[in-house]
Amino acid sequence: MRSHIKSDANYFASMTDMTIGVLFILIIMIAYFAHQNQSQNPIQIYIDRGEQERKGIARTVAQGLRERNIDAIVSPKNPGVVTLRGANLFGRGESELTPVAKETISFLAQVVKKETACYVLFENAPIFSQKCNPHRVIIEAIFIEGHTDDRPVATALKDGSKNNLELSARRATNTHDTLTRAEPVLADFKNLDKEPVLSVAAYGEQRPIVPNSDETARDRNRRIDVRFVMWIPKSVESYNNQIRRIEELKISSK
Repeated sequence: MRSHIKSDANYFASMTDMTIGVLFILIIMIAYFAHQNQSQNPIQIYIDRGEQERKGIARTVAQGLRERNIDAIVSPKNPGVVTLRGANLFGRGESELTPVAKETISFLAQVVKKETACYVLFENAPIFSQKCNPHRVIIEAIFIEGHTDDRPVATALKDGSKNNLELSARRATNTHDTLTRAEPVLADFKNLDKEPVLSVAAYGEQRPIVPNSDETARDRNRRIDVRFVMWIPKSVESYNNQIRRIEELKISSK
């Protein structure tokens, strides 16, 4: 009798092991096919290529600035954002670019124009060139983002700013204006909806890159970010429609 019970126990144990093994194999197969389907999804491929281009643009822009001894880095948190840091951009409580900063932003305009012209629409744009944009990825927007340190605005500043959010907005706007004066064609850069690519955003003291612990840290937070945003299809239909529009624009541009 005991032998019979032991035999049954061994049988059920072996069946359990076999079931677990089969389930494990099924999970691996499902994960494999899910990965294969995702990798073959044209929308995901397009998004991945756009992200690669976005990172490449940010890296090249930051490198070009550093070659001119300009304090610029690619954001550690977002590889599509270039951060220009330092006290030489703006004085404390000031929204006007310093004379040195105006030269910096003028050079930034040249670099941005050179590195983004393949991904936007404007007169004689090379966007459809197989050499410079083989995957037809498109820039949706380039945001010039203003930031401040954590010092509160006690009284209205001479530019009219009553708080850090207004101050950062004026910093972004002044930077935008300096960019387009240096390279007027930037104002003509459009996305596929014919909307201006270059825009501004303001965050005040809300997004410090380091704690505002001392003057050096505050200088770093008193900055301008340049954020590159690529167009991302939200559905198969939007992807197909956009690709069709790109092809129509390509034909009409010939």
